[in-house]
Amino acid sequence: MEKTKRNIGLIFLNSLYNEESKEEYEDLKYVDDDGKMMKDMLRSYEVKTFTNIDDFNTALDDVKEEMKNMDIGRLHFHFSGHGVNNARIKTPLASKVFNFETNAVSESNTPYGECIVGQNGSLYSVHDLKHKLLEFKSSRITFTLDCCRLQRRGNNSSAKMSLATVLLRNKKDIPYEDELKIAVLYAALDLHSVRDSSSLTKELYNVTKKGKVPVPITEITSMVNESWQQQKIKQGCKDDLLEVGNNWKDFYWPSSETRNPSPPVQQDSACPPWFQAFNERSAKTAAEIREEFKGLRNDMKEMKSDVDILKGKVNGGAENAEI
Repeated sequence: MEKTKRNIGLIFLNSLYNEESKEEYEDLKYVDDDGKMMKDMLRSYEVKTFTNIDDFNTALDDVKEEMKNMDIGRLHFHFSGHGVNNARIKTPLASKVFNFETNAVSESNTPYGECIVGQNGSLYSVHDLKHKLLEFKSSRITFTLDCCRLQRRGNNSSAKMSLATVLLRNKKDIPYEDELKIAVLYAALDLHSVRDSSSLTKELYNVTKKGKVPVPITEITSMVNESWQQQKIKQGCKDDLLEVGNNWKDFYWPSSETRNPSPPVQQDSACPPWFQAFNERSAKTAAEIREEFKGLRNDMKEMKSDVDILKGKVNGGAENAEI
């Protein structure tokens, strides 16, 4: 008997920032609400929740050790808290002085680009996060990163200009086969912020009807952005996934099922209840499907008419034979 794969949800909630980071990152009032909504949407997953974490890498290593013998189907990672697009690179003071004088190359271990922020202000790059979650060996990995993507740079107004060169932290490429199974949903556009009170999690809770109506993952950003626009919220959700043919077409979120279950056909109803979900997503799609059902009913009527004619001919033939 084939072993059933388990679906795992990892929810990280950073709402409180300590004295080391308070000057740059304020506390977030609605993060805990995001956590409750996300856990509700992931009701079919085995969920672990982490609050106010400094070291994401160590926390994930500990979870990975706990789950090393699991056969994981879906792995969903959620983060609510502060995020940045980091362009502020730190180097040792001695090397900076050395560079100013010699134009030598200095190495830095500072994460750069898209990052999530620890409680103490430490950064964990999304690129490194992807690599870490790939170590769980799950079939698919999905992310919801409910945080800002503002660029974080140093204040250059009083900085000494130099020709010093900094060698950025090395990035390891993600293999093509692994990229095929990763999907990331960003709460904000590149270099934009997102309001704590209008979070991506809150909107996902809305468009999926509290997680009870699975949505094709390739349609989520469109639905979220349309909803925000209707509410006059100037935010944009974006996704990042590698599409090849139909590899993501039948993947619904947050359902643990690969496809939405087919609803039962109700022949006596002009508009069955399950049409409502389609109407909420796309009036055009619902109209097209309704027309198909009308055409099917007409075909059935024509078939019934043909059968009646055939019966008449058969009965007529039998009567003639008896005479």
